[in-house]
Amino acid sequence: MSAMQSIVINNGTTDLTFEPEGVQNGVMTWVERSMTNPTMWKRLTLSRTLSKAPVQSTAESNMTRKVKLRLKLVLPRWEIVNGINVYLGDSIVDLSSTMFESTGAPERTQVRNLVKNLLLNSLVIDTVDNLTVHY
Repeated sequence: MSAMQSIVINNGTTDLTFEPEGVQNGVMTWVERSMTNPTMWKRLTLSRTLSKAPVQSTAESNMTRKVKLRLKLVLPRWEIVNGINVYLGDSIVDLSSTMFESTGAPERTQVRNLVKNLLLNSLVIDTVDNLTVHY
């Protein structure tokens, strides 16, 4: 098991540094503290959950457990009204992946690369950035 480290993510204009906050109930949490008010802090969580009992993989003859990975990014939305910060709600990105524990590193890397590149696809970018509906 390795220690949590800071995660730096560029938001398109600026690098945001998410500092480790800790692990609770198997959920690792990082916080970006550029705002003075803690309710305005951006949060990143990552969890790895194993199924309790092994299951039969259809492609393999052995029993194996399923692993669920979940990555969640929470971005609080604020607006200044008459000099006061007003909370508008959160923008949330919630990605999850389920695979067999026996899945090899090359396949897991391929899944991660596919997701990374999917987010760079022009149709996905247009849908997210402009809320465009495609037919």
